[in-house]
Amino acid sequence: MSNRTFHTIRLQDGTLCNLNKRICREAVSLTTLFRAIPDPRRAQGRRHSLETILLMVFVAILRGSKDLKDAWLFTLANRAFFRKQLGLPMPHGVPDVTTISRTLRVLDPDELVRVFTEFLTMLGLSLGDVLSFDGKTIRAASGPDTIRHMLSLFSHETHLAVGQIGVDAKENEIPALERLLSQDTSMVRGKLLLGVRGTRYASHIV
Repeated sequence: MSNRTFHTIRLQDGTLCNLNKRICREAVSLTTLFRAIPDPRRAQGRRHSLETILLMVFVAILRGSKDLKDAWLFTLANRAFFRKQLGLPMPHGVPDVTTISRTLRVLDPDELVRVFTEFLTMLGLSLGDVLSFDGKTIRAASGPDTIRHMLSLFSHETHLAVGQIGVDAKENEIPALERLLSQDTSMVRGKLLLGVRGTRYASHIV
């Protein structure tokens, strides 16, 4: 990816948004939300705070990074922006890719979804009135305890996945959907849910 810092993007409604100003304005609130996520790592040997790692990855992906190595390279090239504009001290420098990967692997994904939807609310963004749910099987996933099928909840308004849960090999998607919706009932209350079945849709009002 290019390490050039982009300042302005065009939103879905056609208006221009100064990304630097928007990120800086909301960074404190987002960091506070990240700080509320339980850190599952051992305290011994921990050099980088969880909120630093999550904010680093969040901003890098927002700027166009496609994977963790991309996010690491972006942060390396824009350390001054993270330190001065976003207020991340980074006393031990930029976390290594392996450190970022290990941290994300042990995090509770439900906590990330909760923080993400809460952040959307703080920004005044609505998920819209229509959500879709669909399951996909992960290729090349192995291991006795590996979840191979994931069920995702998608917002038509924001074009974002707002929820995801693993489907056990012994169950179908309907019980998994009930577990997913029970995680945050306020997120789907009053929404129209569209379930993909081939080329057909099954609709439900929640």
